[in-house]
Order: sequence, then structure tokens, then C-alpha cells
Amino acid sequence: MDQAIGDTTSPRIIGSGEFWCLQPLCIAVEGKEVVSLGSKSMGNALGLLIACFYVFNIRYPMKCTDAFLFCETAFLGNHQEAKKRLGVTKFLAALA
Repeated sequence: MDQAIGDTTSPRIIGSGEFWCLQPLCIAVEGKEVVSLGSKSMGNALGLLIACFYVFNIRYPMKCTDAFLFCETAFLGNHQEAKKRLGVTKFLAALA
């Protein structure tokens, strides 16, 4: 897990084990563990990850922007940025 933390440039969730059973979880940024989550759920970890981008004023990685905007819209109800992204808007409309 230390290798994965050392490789971080933008905030990310780090854990070990099976996908739905990652123990322990942490959020790392620029090679430092900034939040230790212990055995929190993946939903809590995702919410804290999104919060880290806001707190540290970091843009989402280009390859993951649509995924983060989807999470903001679906879980946090923030529709402002997602409205600008056609792919996210179409996907959310298909879910309704």
C-alpha cells in the first residue's frame, strides 16, 4: 500500500483486499496519506474523495472528469457542472 501512496499525484482512494472489502482505506495526495478511513464504506470514501478535490482546489483528472461529475450529480445533487458535459447529461437522462 505504501507504493501506491507514493505514486499519487491527485487525490485517490487507497486500500488493499477485495474491491468491496478494502481494509484499511485511506485517501492519499501527492505521496502523503491525508485521511485514514479505517473500515468506512466505499460510499463514505467516495464522498470524502470528492470533498478533497474541493478542499485542495484540484481539478479532476482529465480521464476521470465525467466519472467524478456523475458522482457529484448522482450522490451530491450538484447538477451545475454536469449540465455542461453532454455525456454525463445523456447518461443521467437514461437512468431516469
